Amino acid sequence: MVRLPYGLLVVLVMLAGACAGQQRPEQSAEAHIRTFHDHMRWGRWEAAATYIDESQRFDFLVEHEGWGDDYHVTDYEIASVALGASGKEALVSVRVQSYRLPQTRIIDRRITERWIYHEGLRLWQRVEARERELGRDAPGELDDRRQRRPTDEEEPFPARPR
Repeated sequence: MVRLPYGLLVVLVMLAGACAGQQRPEQSAEAHIRTFHDHMRWGRWEAAATYIDESQRFDFLVEHEGWGDDYHVTDYEIASVALGASGKEALVSVRVQSYRLPQTRIIDRRITERWIYHEGLRLWQRVEARERELGRDAPGELDDRRQRRPTDEEEPFPARPR
C-alpha cells in the first residue's frame, strides 16, 4: 500500500519538472530576476554572476568580491518588470537599501536594469544597469510606477541597433 502513493508522488514530481522545463521566457523572467537579487541581498556574488551577461561577468565579480564583508543589503524591492514586445527583453526597476561599513547610514538607491533572455542557456541575464541614489524623502517615489509600463519618454536605455 505504501508503494502506490509513493510511486504516484514520483510520477507527479517528474511531470511537474517536465512542465517547469517548458516555461516560456516571459514566465521565468520574474523568478530569475528575483533569484539574482536574492543572491545580491545575501552577498553570494558567484551565484549572482550567473545572471550577469558573460561579457560583464569578470568585472562584476572583481567589483563585488572587492567589497568583502563590508557591504550589506538591508532590503530590496522589485518595483516593476516590463517585458518587451518579443517577451525576451525586460526593463526592471529595483529599489535597494544598503550600507557599507564602517558607515552605518543606509543608502536608498533605484536601479534600472535591462535583462535579455538567452535561448541556448534558457536563462535571463542582466546586460545593463544604471542606478541613482534616492533622497531621504523618497520612500514612495516608485509606488506609482509599479503597475504600468514605462512610456517612450521614460525609457532609460536607447534601443540597440540590430
